Amino acid sequence: LLLLLSGCAGYKNSIEKSWYHATRGEHARALELLENSSLASSSKHKLLYLMEKGILQHLAGEYKASNQTLDEADRLAEELYTVSVSDTTLSFITNDNMLEYAGTDYETAYISYAKILNYLKLGDLEGGRVESRRIDEKLNYLSDTYPDGQGFKDSPFLRMITGFIYEALGEYNDAFIAYRKSLIGYHSGHEPGVEAPPFIWPRLNLSARKSGLVEDARQLRKSYPSPSSDEVGSPTAIVLLAGYGSAPVLEERSMVVPSGKGYPIKIAMPELVPRTRSGPKLRIEVDDSPTEPLSTAADINSIARESLNARHGKIMAKAIARAVAKQATARQANKQGGDLAGLTMQLAAFFTERADLRAWDNLPARILVGVVPAEAGPRNVSLVRRGDEQTFDVKIKENRLNFIVTRLF
Repeated sequence: LLLLLSGCAGYKNSIEKSWYHATRGEHARALELLENSSLASSSKHKLLYLMEKGILQHLAGEYKASNQTLDEADRLAEELYTVSVSDTTLSFITNDNMLEYAGTDYETAYISYAKILNYLKLGDLEGGRVESRRIDEKLNYLSDTYPDGQGFKDSPFLRMITGFIYEALGEYNDAFIAYRKSLIGYHSGHEPGVEAPPFIWPRLNLSARKSGLVEDARQLRKSYPSPSSDEVGSPTAIVLLAGYGSAPVLEERSMVVPSGKGYPIKIAMPELVPRTRSGPKLRIEVDDSPTEPLSTAADINSIARESLNARHGKIMAKAIARAVAKQATARQANKQGGDLAGLTMQLAAFFTERADLRAWDNLPARILVGVVPAEAGPRNVSLVRRGDEQTFDVKIKENRLNFIVTRLF
């Protein structure tokens, strides 16, 4: 059992080694390390393996393969929504690492976001529309299921992404609805630590005009006034999506208290540790003409923290109940097998108590977005950061949104 538990812990090192190579552009090596890791061989970690693999394939430019992997992850997440009784019982006498990892609510929602990035890279807006509907379904379910203050229940950022897709397809009524939900969500605090980006209003106003919903937009301006609330966006524009850094990781924090007979009792809890703190200052230049800086549209650090805080009480209650159950088992072993049996069970109880540290570590820490008008035709677009820059040669199509997707470390 202890050997099995040590294997559960070892996958973290595998992910870190794999990701180290991915951040340096060594994608083949990163995928090789992941495929040869304990993460790939354990059914308990299969969802996590699929999510990590999907991201690595995206970075490697394997967009169709990435979506196939993420499709499998999406189906598995649905299957794991209900945990089997036998697995739950096993986790109660050891730890939650014995359960199949089912993902958090925000992770399962962001599977669809990762798929949309692939569709945008492939120029497949129809595929993006299908995934946008999937995001709507997921977020509507969470909004209907959880009351406010219960962790991740909506995502103004993901709502905004679906608005971009609908607008790019000329489906302005759906775009307006998505932008409206995004605007209200940002103002309701559903994107923790992030204010509504200034480009939402121009996109919302344009989609309102195109769909005949001008009065609806006017009513929104009364409720959510801002300096940009009267602006109307250009129908020809660039949308740049930049994932930055790496999501926070979970580390174990434990406390040890003596039992009635002096044996130590261990209670282990997960604690969130950010790997990327401050976001970079980025701006877009189109044909060497500076534009507005990018805005932080989603902060995964804050989302993960709120998600963990919402689950903290449940995790703590289960850890305490598990400690009580283990002590009862140790006392029973002592009665039936003597002091040595009791001591053996006490040691097993201590060393098998471990926090579940599984999480989708390789999501970005933040997602930055810029929307800038541009004239149709071939354009040189630069993403400038502290003197460094990435350049993209883009053929801008008239009267539609044109997408650039990138990842920064």
